[in-house]
Amino acid sequence: MEKIRVIVYGLGTIGSSIAKSILKNEYLELIGVIDNDKEKLNKDIGELIGVNKLGISVSDESILSNKADIVLHSTSSSLNEIKNQLIKIIESGSNVISTCEELSFPINDNIKIAKELDELAKKYNVTIIGSGVNPGFVLDSLIIFLTTGCQEVTEIKASRIVDISKRRIQLQRKVGIGLTIDEFNRLLKDKKIGHVGLKESAAMIASIFGINGKNKERIKPIIKDNKVIGIKQSVKIKKFISLSLQMYVGAKQKDIILIKGNPSINLVIKDGIQGDTATTAIVLNLIPKIVNYKEKGLISMKDLIPHYKF
Repeated sequence: MEKIRVIVYGLGTIGSSIAKSILKNEYLELIGVIDNDKEKLNKDIGELIGVNKLGISVSDESILSNKADIVLHSTSSSLNEIKNQLIKIIESGSNVISTCEELSFPINDNIKIAKELDELAKKYNVTIIGSGVNPGFVLDSLIIFLTTGCQEVTEIKASRIVDISKRRIQLQRKVGIGLTIDEFNRLLKDKKIGHVGLKESAAMIASIFGINGKNKERIKPIIKDNKVIGIKQSVKIKKFISLSLQMYVGAKQKDIILIKGNPSINLVIKDGIQGDTATTAIVLNLIPKIVNYKEKGLISMKDLIPHYKF
């Protein structure tokens, strides 16, 4: 079997984990890594990810001319920030899996960008998808798949509880660990705090039911000794979909999904699904599906799985 040629774009915590996992996979060939950090440029990839030297150096976007079968992209949560990166990847003729949360199911102002990317991907005959553990799995595609077992669905409630002290520093900063209440509120007002992707997850679920209701999101700090130790974030669409994400220091981790209907489904995942490890797994497990996917353009996880009234 010919190996799938892979480029990793972004060598942060998740990108490094993805690169390491590629090296362990006999069906994948890592042909290059791109990173915009000048301090990483031209350094051996192996040294940066904590393995032996590989003889492959971190490059800039010029390496896209090598035309990988797929590029695994992990740089930012903002679709607007990564738009030009994705355009260059698509124009190189490579398929894309990105961990950008806003790409998982673009809504609001991102719909215009999504349309542009979709049209471009179809022009260059490639497939692009945004995925990860959340959004991309626990609070959307897993729920959507579970609805396959229902003849009727009347309400969906799900929550994810995460001990933020066990997660990467970038995520800890996103939820405001160590901030005062005033600092948290200022960042919240400027939309610089909180998890990205919960609204996208709710919209993805709503789409299979034909629901276009307003996506109401609330973010509150969790306080201990006058310092922020995490957040509680929730989204509701009408009285049909309720998603909750709690990330705070010392939380007892678990994932809970309740689908009311006929039959009802109540799933509890003890200790929860480890986010960074699962994100790497999801990205790698998607590779053969995306490389061989017949439909070109921008797709979402809901396009890959059976669901209610498929």
